[in-house]
Amino acid sequence: MKKFLKRFLIKIAYRFIKLHSWFFKPKSLGVRTMVFNRKGEVLLVKHSYRPEYFFPGGGVEKGEGIIEASTRELWEETGLQVKKWNLFGAYRLFSENKDDTVILMASKDILDEQDLQIDNIEIIEAGWYDIDNLPLGVHPSVVLRLQEFREDAYPLAGNW
Repeated sequence: MKKFLKRFLIKIAYRFIKLHSWFFKPKSLGVRTMVFNRKGEVLLVKHSYRPEYFFPGGGVEKGEGIIEASTRELWEETGLQVKKWNLFGAYRLFSENKDDTVILMASKDILDEQDLQIDNIEIIEAGWYDIDNLPLGVHPSVVLRLQEFREDAYPLAGNW
């Protein structure tokens, strides 16, 4: 029951943020993390409040750097840590009446590939996927970023 209530509150908060964005059109800075394991599989998560699979990530907190935010978000959503981050690109996102800047960090240097640890409240699913055999429901921006990665065509900037 407690988990259900927390998921419900997260969904309500997400809808409130969308409504707030409609009226105030805020600017924000966020990170996404494109992490690969030793087999070359990519890590994707599914949030309780959105139907698609995404790269782990979230907002950059006040006073926090991009690397620190990437490390924190990856840890919070999956329990994983990496040795080193590489900048993959910086993107703009204008959907849902927002003005977001999304920094995509990438890593192939996982410290420990133990079992993924998700909270089952914000993140309801996480897994490693072959980039040529992704699950149904992957967000189009994730598919596009993986295509750029596969083709070694990093644009470094563009629309999310």
